[in-house]
Amino acid sequence: MNLTEEIEGRKEVYDLNIHNYLNTHNLLKDKHVLFISSKHFYFYNNEEMKYVNTIVFLKKLNEIEYLYDTIRNLHSILNENTVFCGKFIDNKRINILFMFSKYTKLFDVLSDILYKKYNRPLSLNNVDYCLKKYKFKILNTTEIDGVTYFYAKNYRL
Repeated sequence: MNLTEEIEGRKEVYDLNIHNYLNTHNLLKDKHVLFISSKHFYFYNNEEMKYVNTIVFLKKLNEIEYLYDTIRNLHSILNENTVFCGKFIDNKRINILFMFSKYTKLFDVLSDILYKKYNRPLSLNNVDYCLKKYKFKILNTTEIDGVTYFYAKNYRL
């Protein structure tokens, strides 16, 4: 579910599901939560990031072109035990849902139209592998409306 609000003449879309997911897991109680915009890119230095206890990506991991580099850089600037929250579409689940459908070709055509922007096919195993490679451990995953939400902790071992 999304909520659109006009801020400074720009339309911003908020994912209420991620807000509910974070609330359910008590991840919004900390005052040092950083939300990374899905539309705008900002630079953060190490000094700014040392106070962050939870970082939330609002963009789906599927839409991040250089996912491994992004996760590696995130690990390098975050403190130990910082929580990283994100979301992705588990393409493995989508494929299973439509495997026996006689409308598979139609689904493929519609997917191509809808996902003209960069959209990496991911599964929970792919995400888990990527995060483990850079010392993040997934603590929870939950699927809401076809999107898998997760949170993981940064371990600097």
